[in-house]
Amino acid sequence: MKTSIYMKLVWYFTGLIFITCLTSGLLFFSILGRPVAKEAHQLVRNHVRFIAAQTEGLLSEGVKIDALNDFVTRVSDSYRMTVAIFDADYRRITGTSGKGQDHRVIQPEMIRQVREKGIFVQSGHLSGQTIYLVPLNGHPGGLHYLYINRTSSVSGALPWFVSGLGIMCLFLVLGIYPLARNFTRPIRRLSTGLEQMASGNFKKTETGPARSDELGILEATFEKMAGSVNEMMASKKQLLADISHELRSPLGRMEVSLELLSEADKDPKSVARHIQMLETEIRFMTGLIRSLSEYSKINLPEFKLTLNRTAPQKLLRDIFSRNLSIMEKHGYQFDLNIQNALPDILLDRERITRVIQNFLDNARQYCRPGGTIILGAAALSETVRFFVSDSGKGLSAADRDRIFQPLFRADSSRNRHTGGIGLGLAISRRIIEQHGGRIGYSRENNQTVFSFELDE
Repeated sequence: MKTSIYMKLVWYFTGLIFITCLTSGLLFFSILGRPVAKEAHQLVRNHVRFIAAQTEGLLSEGVKIDALNDFVTRVSDSYRMTVAIFDADYRRITGTSGKGQDHRVIQPEMIRQVREKGIFVQSGHLSGQTIYLVPLNGHPGGLHYLYINRTSSVSGALPWFVSGLGIMCLFLVLGIYPLARNFTRPIRRLSTGLEQMASGNFKKTETGPARSDELGILEATFEKMAGSVNEMMASKKQLLADISHELRSPLGRMEVSLELLSEADKDPKSVARHIQMLETEIRFMTGLIRSLSEYSKINLPEFKLTLNRTAPQKLLRDIFSRNLSIMEKHGYQFDLNIQNALPDILLDRERITRVIQNFLDNARQYCRPGGTIILGAAALSETVRFFVSDSGKGLSAADRDRIFQPLFRADSSRNRHTGGIGLGLAISRRIIEQHGGRIGYSRENNQTVFSFELDE
């Protein structure tokens, strides 16, 4: 049977609390209680010797029994002791009864210790009762004995102390259960989420109240990871669906063209038209496969950039000159805007060119003929910002957060002339991230702006 971490925590802290309480009690008695008891016992023993000396004096003076009774009564009341005097034959001469306590009969063992040590002491630690027997000299009738029975006033406090310690331990043990539950609930939710992920369910798992501690951060990180995995899996499914659709459509048109070409009675113009259609579809499929290959390549762990120190002005002028004729052909006003002196930066020239070219292709696709397209860059604080702006209508608010996702197209129809296959900006984002830069979209002064920043 499996033992949950909840019960492990409960048993662990329960044992720890009992050990702590037991150790605390032992330390209290050994460090504080025992020395105090020893000092108190020594003080009482000194008092007993003092009383014995006073009693010897009275006996040597031969005081009457009434005076001796009065002395014993006063001593008993002052020191809260049971006091008695015995003669040489162990008969009680005088004494007090002492609040419910009976006089103990003098035993031979007591006399033996008195002869060896000069005093008999019998301590009762649990009962708090201590018996003293002291020899008295000076009486004409021979050796007498002073018997004292003392009951400690703090002896009754020991059970209360032990009971209080036990109650404290009990409350601490009871406090373990909500504490352990507070720790184990998020762990159980994480375990449930991991089981769901293992079974292929990457949807958001059940979460509890927001926490600001490490477990809360762990839950938030897990939820973020689960969301990312869910998006990744959904993207892969969408990728397969898009690839299937994009390949199925041109393949179907190619199949029809081949069937028409196989008919011998077609005129040369019809044959030429179908051959041209086949060439168009083949070029589209070639571009699709090339984009998919590049997207897969840049997401591989072993993908590396070829970085070289490059002058941004020269790079932008080369790209501008290559695109100027096609922009003018389609009636766009195409300008180059380098706002200030740009420092040389470390970049992969081929990949950055691909990013800027993607921006320009998007601007040309979504900007109306006769509009303005600007390629430019500006030196900022420790970074260089590259941008492409156009006078197109821009993106909706819903599309702005998704524009750099793989296979997303603002034009939901699968028209290759307006939307492509939706990998260009995803490839661009990955390239910029590989450079340690930041890529973004904005709408500024009625202009659609795609930009990225690279550190100097």
